[in-house]
Amino acid sequence: MFKKIISMFFAFLIFGVSFSNAAEKKVIEGFDSPESIASDGKYVYVSNMGKELKATAKDGDGTISRLSLAGEVLDKQFLPEKGMLHSPKGIAIVG
Repeated sequence: MFKKIISMFFAFLIFGVSFSNAAEKKVIEGFDSPESIASDGKYVYVSNMGKELKATAKDGDGTISRLSLAGEVLDKQFLPEKGMLHSPKGIAIVG
């Protein structure tokens, strides 16, 4: 019984290490205060709270950026096209 538990532990350890190294990591510069990301399978969207991290302030400097799946910034201010966002928090793709 003890040998089975140890064997299972090492199997999970080996699979966990191999999967954690499988994802490529990339740092994307140029965001003031990114908060959340979501993808529709074509693009990646990032909610940016603005220059200052004041989550409840109505300062109007929040944006939603659009990136390629490879991480290239396509539109630094994708949304709003007109008007303003106040520290957008959370993001979801609907439809």
